[in-house]
Amino acid sequence: MARRGFPITKAMQAERRKRAEDLQAEYNKKYPTLQAKLDALPSTGATKQRAKLQAAIKAEQEKAEAAKVAAAVKAEAKTEKTNKKSNKEGK
Repeated sequence: MARRGFPITKAMQAERRKRAEDLQAEYNKKYPTLQAKLDALPSTGATKQRAKLQAAIKAEQEKAEAAKVAAAVKAEAKTEKTNKKSNKEGK
């Protein structure tokens, strides 16, 4: 694939990918949580990044809440099943 008339070789692509992965790893190490990344953004500007992070935080919270509800339903079903079983054995 050519870019501005210059070919991008596999070695160049690999080096750029490695550099990008290193930068991303450094960013993730510096700001380990989504909230930390959101707090690090400047107060003005970065609206798209702020919106992405806020959406990711909201999705994470909804996922955690759904997991709690699922665990509660599963536990309730399990106790109900054991109650039915004990009622059958008691007869």
